[in-house]
Amino acid sequence: MKKYNIINNLPIGLDFYNYDKKKVKLYSDWFVNNKLIRVEELTHVIVADTQFKTWRPDYSEESLTLLSHWFLNNVERELLSENEYEEKKTSFSSEIHVENWDLSLATYSKIMDVGIYLGDTMIFNNKDLKWEQYTKNKRENNYGHMVIKIRNLEMNPIWLIYILAIKIAKGVRKENGILEIYQIWCNILKDPDWTQKQIK
Repeated sequence: MKKYNIINNLPIGLDFYNYDKKKVKLYSDWFVNNKLIRVEELTHVIVADTQFKTWRPDYSEESLTLLSHWFLNNVERELLSENEYEEKKTSFSSEIHVENWDLSLATYSKIMDVGIYLGDTMIFNNKDLKWEQYTKNKRENNYGHMVIKIRNLEMNPIWLIYILAIKIAKGVRKENGILEIYQIWCNILKDPDWTQKQIK
């Protein structure tokens, strides 16, 4: 298995709520200048796996199906040291269960790269969409993140892939997880009432 090239050149941390708009703009600039490089890294690693050597980043649903299967088997977690675990627990209420592990650094890089490809696939197949940085409200979870506006919602592909990775790390297997995320947002794009219909 080819070693994953970890992202090590971010201009600021991803704790965007600690920064003003001018500072978070540095991340937006990094994103624009590096996203193609990151998709190339993702591609090189995937095709190096003989099971996925036919994968191509062609923005198709088929590519998302294969990517879903690859990602399912490439989420890694690492046990925290006793000190790291105690420090992590102090960040949460005592009523909240805190895992004694975290995702590996390589997995965090995969999350960003897969999220970029997922977002690019949405945009490639829906020409009116585009990446933009959310800076309206510092109290919103999307503050500082690169999002895609779909109707009155912001799709945050990287965050969605992070949530998927956490589920996988906890043993929840989603065979077509990335494809399902894509299809949900395509449905929202086509039908403004789709979400409400699902609730009913």
